[in-house]
Amino acid sequence: MNTYTLSISTNSYNGSLYEEELVFFDETELTINFLNLYNRSLPSFIGVDWGDGSPLFTPPYKLIRDYKQDSIFSEILLDGITPMLADSHTHSYTPSTTSIVKALTASIVFGYVSGDTFTIYIPIKVRTQGFYESEGDLKLADVTILPKENSPSNFVFITEKTGHVVELNDDC
Repeated sequence: MNTYTLSISTNSYNGSLYEEELVFFDETELTINFLNLYNRSLPSFIGVDWGDGSPLFTPPYKLIRDYKQDSIFSEILLDGITPMLADSHTHSYTPSTTSIVKALTASIVFGYVSGDTFTIYIPIKVRTQGFYESEGDLKLADVTILPKENSPSNFVFITEKTGHVVELNDDC
């Protein structure tokens, strides 16, 4: 499985941002962190629509840490950022079973107490393996060509990576 980490960075608490398109090859785990989010006004809601039909993800709303259970070191290292913004969030994307490329758009909405919202749109393409990537080259194993009229030609190939046998017939 491939992995990709995306750090969200904003400089305002209202409006929208369109990120560059992400292209994933095969099954990929996307990790998003909000460490560079505009934090002069703390968001009261974060909603992540991963874009692939999975349920809307809303991280737990935690403003303070329970130091009996959580370490204080992450808060010191991250300059006092709230736990809701400090935690990374992960989602797995799988390729389509019916096409080579699956195109979707993930969106993240930050809602603020003032009523303002900031939305980030992330276009994502998930590629799957084509025949060549999964099977490799075809090596000729056998051929039968008869010079007579109405005689079929027969070609037998073996795939390089998986060893599958592919047979082509020319039935006249």
